Amino acid sequence: MKRILAFLLCLLMLFAVGCQQGPVEKEPSPIPGETVVKDGITQNSLRFLDSIYYADGKLHYSIINQTSYDCNLAMMNISPIVEKWENDTWVYYPLIGGIIWDSWAPAFSEREGSLTVSARALAAGRYRLVLGDQSTGMDKSGTYIIQRSENKSYFVGYFNIEGSQIPADRPSDLYFAEGCLQSSKVSLFITNVEHHLFHYEYRLHNHGEKTLVVEILNLNDYNPKYDTALLQMANTRYKHYSTWQRFPEEITRIPPNQTWALPFQINVAADPADQYELADGSYLFYLQCYWEGEEEYFFTAQVFFDVVNGQIA
Repeated sequence: MKRILAFLLCLLMLFAVGCQQGPVEKEPSPIPGETVVKDGITQNSLRFLDSIYYADGKLHYSIINQTSYDCNLAMMNISPIVEKWENDTWVYYPLIGGIIWDSWAPAFSEREGSLTVSARALAAGRYRLVLGDQSTGMDKSGTYIIQRSENKSYFVGYFNIEGSQIPADRPSDLYFAEGCLQSSKVSLFITNVEHHLFHYEYRLHNHGEKTLVVEILNLNDYNPKYDTALLQMANTRYKHYSTWQRFPEEITRIPPNQTWALPFQINVAADPADQYELADGSYLFYLQCYWEGEEEYFFTAQVFFDVVNGQIA
């Protein structure tokens, strides 16, 4: 009898201990989100951009991370790119400037950010903003290439810009093509010339009614905002060609219906005159300029050309 009572007492003690401990809590299941390819871009179904709109010279957005994992966008080599919907496809559009500095997106978070918008690039239309590891380049046809990885996901969001948001004083001649803003009233050419110091010559023509300004000076005295570059085709993309172009000592102003001639005076080896010749291949040369009195609306004049046997083809 005593043995039975002792056994029952043990059972009661075990039951009491079990009640005190309560049910064992399980670890919450992770929420990673689903990897999907949407609109041609690899994305995470729970990581995206939302509430994107243009106001006060900035593009405002919210970074949404609904997964249970923290996300450091800086680890993704973050690069914001805007694309515009044109002719039933998304094309690169130079709407924004700057980079994403505050790049931490904790689990189950929503935070706001903004990017500076170039007023000169504003145009009505449908856009998307993409954040992630990506880069841009230009092919021989002048088409901008956006390189993204299928193995990495991107934050994507969509927005519109209305015609009423475009500044009234924005020059009507500006348009976007071949990766940059250009003017329908400016043209740039390159021709072969016979000279003891150079073999080519750039010619910038002003078809407009105002004075055209090229604010690039010789040596290091030019404003880097108004840049110039000579690019060469390499592996389906244009890359900087290591040269130095001589410019005038004063800011160049081209009156209406006038042409400015700029000798191609690049001597890589600083030796004989034939060093001024370009190697055979495809090139892009561009100058940034603006209409006098409209400095904030600078644009690009550019020319694509081929060199065959040392001559402009």
